[in-house]
Amino acid sequence: MTQPSTHWNAEVYDCIGTPMRRWAQAVIDDLHLGGDETILDAGCGSGSVTFDLLERLPRGRIYAVDSSPDMISKITQAIEDLRTAKPGGRFRAQCGGGANIARLMAATHAVEEREPYSRYLGMAEFRKYRTAEEATAAMERAGWTDVRAELFDSPVRFDNTDDAALYLRTIILQRHVAALPPEHQQPFLEAVIAETVRRYGEPFTADYVRLDLWARKP
Repeated sequence: MTQPSTHWNAEVYDCIGTPMRRWAQAVIDDLHLGGDETILDAGCGSGSVTFDLLERLPRGRIYAVDSSPDMISKITQAIEDLRTAKPGGRFRAQCGGGANIARLMAATHAVEEREPYSRYLGMAEFRKYRTAEEATAAMERAGWTDVRAELFDSPVRFDNTDDAALYLRTIILQRHVAALPPEHQQPFLEAVIAETVRRYGEPFTADYVRLDLWARKP
């Protein structure tokens, strides 16, 4: 079984992270910032969204944190723990939820069972994504109030195999690729793409489901 990795290639991520930045823009717009807030950007990545936030905070402050050393090397900011949220502070986040990439996971598992990939991968586990109800309950257990959670579909489509393979290699199937010998990496990615298209039709699509979260610190 492959293990989760916290290493990301920040340079490549900057080039192909367009869906993430687009999703983040919707979250930023929803905050209706006044310009003097203090914000924690948890999972800041290479910092592109952090700098988008900075443009909205001429009198504010932002703390950016990410678990990937390569991402942190791209952006130097102060780091604070989430528990420093002050009474009355707002929580606004977006992440994968519900049936996020369920179709892609099914296609990937089918390819994992084939030779030669099964020698190295077995049945790698994907992250489990919470439903809106599960996320709400978790937030409330953590002490947040006025919790609201909503799921929405946000598929990402690719026009050619090369772009799709680079995206999978860098974003979704990173740890799968890392577990394979170099000569099997690209064929594995192309096999996943072909299996996804065979099952669900063209064009190749990453079937993202996003989870929006709102809450307040009492």
